[in-house]
Parts: sequence; structure tokens; C-alpha cells
Amino acid sequence: GSAGRGSARLGRSRRTLVVAEVALALVLLVGSGLMIRSLANTLAIDPGFNGARVLTMKLTIPPGTVAHDSMPAAYRLIREQLAAVPGVQQAALADCPPLSGGCNGTLMMFPDRPASATGNAVVGVHWVTPSWFAALQIPLRRGRMFNDGDRADAPKVVLISEAAATKYWPREDPIGKQVKVFQGGFHTGATVIGVVGDVRFGTIETPPVPDVYISYDQAYTPRIMIFLRTAGDPLALVGPVRRGLREFAPQDPVFDIATMTERVGTASGQARFSATLLTLFAAMALALATLGIYGVMSFGVAQRTREIGIRMALGAERGVVLKMVVREGVWLAALGSAIGMAGAVAATRILRTLLFGVTPEDTVTYVAVLLVVSASALLASWLPARRAARVDPSEALRRG
Repeated sequence: GSAGRGSARLGRSRRTLVVAEVALALVLLVGSGLMIRSLANTLAIDPGFNGARVLTMKLTIPPGTVAHDSMPAAYRLIREQLAAVPGVQQAALADCPPLSGGCNGTLMMFPDRPASATGNAVVGVHWVTPSWFAALQIPLRRGRMFNDGDRADAPKVVLISEAAATKYWPREDPIGKQVKVFQGGFHTGATVIGVVGDVRFGTIETPPVPDVYISYDQAYTPRIMIFLRTAGDPLALVGPVRRGLREFAPQDPVFDIATMTERVGTASGQARFSATLLTLFAAMALALATLGIYGVMSFGVAQRTREIGIRMALGAERGVVLKMVVREGVWLAALGSAIGMAGAVAATRILRTLLFGVTPEDTVTYVAVLLVVSASALLASWLPARRAARVDPSEALRRG
């Protein structure tokens, strides 16, 4: 009798531990499921450009090497040198790469409107060469792109993004409109000549903001980033590009070398890391819960071998014994899942700021996790149950 009471207490402790393991596993699985769905939504975002086979690097021209007034010609010469490198399909310059989060912003005004009509129009401002849009395959929506005629001695012109056109000319055609951009000397006025597709310059999750593009041929900036669309492996051209730039900067001023694919991966790196870490913890917790259910069921079968033998000797069918053992395992999983669901609803609220395109109460994730936990519990219970159903009644009674 005392041995039976000791076994019962041990069994209750084991069952309590299994319920706790299932609850913890469900909480972690829900968290990882939400992060994985959020990561999938992040990776599905169109950043507004095609970064495949595009090499980027920053270039510093030492002060005094080129006179300020000669910089537009130097920009063009740099592009020509880069375009001549074998394997380069498009060579372009820009002051700031997409998805960097640190690009310029400024105010834009509309000379043909009262100041009270628009307030302070805040836009991102970017210096680019005419070939930059082709290098990143950014589409032209309306109007025209920059061309070789847009030089320093020509009338100032700008390109705007779709977001800028939608926000500041919602019911008008912006082509031909006059704007004042308070950087690059464009505060005196410029003409909008085209609308290009939106590009995400902030984080990958941040919606595109209104942007204005200025040509390197019309305004000076010391910030130079090279963009090369290549025919093959972009990194294979790093050496030839460096040799081609020796004329402008003999001290090898090229740095921050990366492909656009790598930059896109870095932009989603935090989401990848969080999803991977939570998935690892969830997998470990699910494995522990599954092993816990299997262990409790196996222990229970071993303790009840004589009882099972008596049941079968009295006519109980194997299917009845199988259901009896499986039912107990499923009950433990159900209790743990109920507790885990309540815990998951509370715990996943702290993930709200890390999620993109999915809420902490996402039904699909909860249903999928419940199915995974249920399948694991069913498997962990079925294996000992099958062993119990194969007990030889005469052998079980002799052991007893």
C-alpha cells in the first residue's frame, strides 16, 4: 500500500511536470510562429529596386584633389572609368544606399501655392547620376529621366517619387511643376521632369516616404557611393574597380564594400535573428514536452502492466487498452495547451513592436501550433499505448 501511494505521488509529480512542459512549449511555439510569419512578411516586401548582381562601395576623393567647380566632370569621368571595367553593365553614383536609414531630408516648397496650403513639405533628398535608376532597375512612372543635357549650366530639374506625387499632387500631374528644394542650391527653384517608383531608404518595414532626386551633374556633394550592375559575381569586380579608381585616389579610398543583396539581408537581419532564436527555443521545448509525455506514459504502462493484463484476461480488446493509454496522454497535452494558450496570449503582447504584418492574436499561428502540439502528444502517447496493447495477459499475471 505504501509503495502504491508513493508511486501515485510520483505519477502526479510527473504529470504536473509534463503539463508545465507542454504549456511552455506552446508559448514558445506561438512566439516563434509569429516571428516566422513576420519574417516572411518582411522578406515579401518589395524594396522598390532589384539588388541582384549589384556591387556597392563608398568612395572618398581626398580634399584638394579635384577643384569644386570641376567635380561634375570628375563624376562623369569616374562613371566612364567604371563602365569600362569588363563585366560592368551599368555604372552609377548616389549619395546614400537604399535601406540604410541615414539619408538626407529637407524641406520642399511650391512657388505656385500659398504657404498655408501645404505647410512644410518634408522630403528625402538624394543625389544620383542618370544611370542610377537603370543600375537598380527603378521604373519611370511618368515624364522622363535625367539625361546628359541636365548639366550645371542648364535649368535645374528634379525627379520625384510616387509617394511625393501622391501626397503633394494628389489630383494633378506633377510634370512641369515648380518646386524649391532646400539643399544642393535648389532653393531658387527647379522643375519636376519625372516620377519614379518608390524606394525604401529607411528600414525594410518602413513605408516609402516622399523623395526628391537631384542630379550629380547639377549639384555638388562630397558623398559618393558607387553602384555597379554586373554580368556575373559582383564581388569578383572589387579588384578591377579599385585599379580603375587609382587615378582619382591613389591611396585606395574605397570602403564599405557590399552587394545590394547583402545590404537587403542586413536590413532584415534583426527579424531573422529573433525568429531563429525563438524557433530554436520552441523546438527544444516541444522536444522536451514530447519526451515528457512519452516518459510519463511509458512509466504508467510499466506500473500498470498487471492491471492491463487482468483487463485483457477478462476480455478487454487491444483497441480499448490502446485508447485508454492514449486518452491519458492527450488529456495531459490538452491541459497543458489550455494553460499555454492563456500564457501565450499574455506573453506574445511584448512581441507587438517586433512584428510586421501580423498581430499577437493571429488565429492561423495559434491553430497551427495547436495542431503541432496535438500531433506530438498523440505520437508520444501512441508508442507506449501500442506496447501496452501487446501485453501478454499470462505473462503480466506471472510478473505480478
